Amino acid sequence: YILMLSIYLLVQKNTKKLQNLLLIGYSTNTVAQPYQWLTIALNLAVLCIAIVTVVVVRMYYMEILQSLFPQRTECSLLPTIVLGTALFGVITIMNVIIIRNKIKHLN
Repeated sequence: YILMLSIYLLVQKNTKKLQNLLLIGYSTNTVAQPYQWLTIALNLAVLCIAIVTVVVVRMYYMEILQSLFPQRTECSLLPTIVLGTALFGVITIMNVIIIRNKIKHLN
């Protein structure tokens, strides 16, 4: 939400410039593309940071769990990565649509 708010405020700040680009003939998709790429890159960075954090924290608490419950077997990180990737996809698609609609309504 903070990322989307930041992008939204950036679009608001540059409204006059974006309107001029639309008036001289640039398409909505062309004008929205830098903001969309920024959103994708930042969401991807957040996903990578989250996965690394989960791996590091998981290694720490799995050692503690292993000492408490020696019969416990190691589990896969695959569900975490799949869920994180799915959330990345959903949030990124929503952000791209919101940015495109915001720029479309600048006219």
